[in-house]
Amino acid sequence: DLSDKLTRLRMEEPGIGSRMYAAMTLAKIAQTAGRVMRHEGDFGETVVLDGSFRRLWQWHQDLAPDWFKDVLVYR
Repeated sequence: DLSDKLTRLRMEEPGIGSRMYAAMTLAKIAQTAGRVMRHEGDFGETVVLDGSFRRLWQWHQDLAPDWFKDVLVYR
């Protein structure tokens, strides 16, 4: 949430600000995707329509949880 003053200040921190924000964003996306499946036999899809996800994924996919990287279908 860039409207949060503390988040904005952290973003401005040289070298780690944007990676911290990227990690927070990827964690939220992974959490949302994980909510689709509650039980072992469940199946679901999460579609990310935000065009900025492409850049986020290209530059920061190393920050995503391993389970998310294993199941992501990127088109």
